[in-house]
Order: sequence, then C-alpha cells, then structure tokens
Amino acid sequence: MPLNTKKLDMLELPGHVALQAIGQPWWCESHLADLKAHAVLAFFVAKRVHDEQVQDIAIKALEILSKQKFTKEDVTPLIGVTLEWLSNQSNKIIYQEVLEAMKCQPIQISK
Repeated sequence: MPLNTKKLDMLELPGHVALQAIGQPWWCESHLADLKAHAVLAFFVAKRVHDEQVQDIAIKALEILSKQKFTKEDVTPLIGVTLEWLSNQSNKIIYQEVLEAMKCQPIQISK
C-alpha cells in the first residue's frame, strides 16, 4: 500500500455507519463496539504522537458511549473530529497501535 493510503473501508467506514445507525431500528451492539474501538484507537494514536486535545476528545467520546443512553448529537461531533484526525495520521503509527492493542493485555486509558 502506498504511503498515506488508508484502508478506508476498515478505518473510517465502520465509524460512519455506526454514527448513522444511532437511534435507528438497526442500531446494534456491533455499532457501539465499532465506535468504542475507533475512540480507543484514536486515543492511543494521539497518545503516541502527543496530541492531548485528541486524547481528551477520545476520552469524552468513550465516556458518552459508556452511558446507557446517548444521542447522535452527543457523539457525532467527537467521533467526527477523531475520524478526520485519524485519517491524517501515519499508516505506520496506526498499524503499530493496532498491533499493540491485539496483544490482548488489559488497557488503561489515562494520560
């Protein structure tokens, strides 16, 4: 894959689909899992590149997604920022963070 070419169907599409599904009859747990996974990945990539603003946004998104009820309006601004931000990050850094996450060790989300 050429540098700076993302697999958008794997990186961005699940987040966009999940955002559209919020509040719809087809909303399901896999959409919630996609949004949480995206926020976690954004958090760890932001931590690696020392972007505290995106870390904070990802944490806020995870806090909202952990509530029993939330609206599309609660989540869309946060996930929208992280989707755009993540699409501009290095493939190498994203891949390294995905590999790290796949080690299946408990993770701690804190600065």
